[in-house]
Amino acid sequence: MILLALLAAFAVGPPRAPAPHVAGVSVAPPPAWIDDGVRSEWLAFGSYCWQTQCVDFVPPSQRKLTAVPVRRGARLTVHLRFRASSLTVRVGTRKVAVSSGPSASWRASAGGILNVDARGPGGSASYVARIQLS
Repeated sequence: MILLALLAAFAVGPPRAPAPHVAGVSVAPPPAWIDDGVRSEWLAFGSYCWQTQCVDFVPPSQRKLTAVPVRRGARLTVHLRFRASSLTVRVGTRKVAVSSGPSASWRASAGGILNVDARGPGGSASYVARIQLS
């Protein structure tokens, strides 16, 4: 019990910066973030169909995405603010994690475009970033 309390006390939560939002729309999925156990960064929204609204973005490779610096071998975790029935995480073309629930974790072995695809109670959502190994 003491170990669990210590781990919870040191857990990395969402970034302190304001969460991203999608301008010009009335509906969007909840924001998501990634952490490496030390710091966290918000993920950019990707295309989604959430509740009553569908939004398409240009492909991640054509967007200016925030670079998330991580050490090779670091444990990365993507966090959603909803319970996903299906959650798939890819870095580049490689599938690195498959899960259900509010999070998915893996060990960083390559950099590239991070693409998170989730299905939840509000519909489907994707989130993107650029993983940069240091």
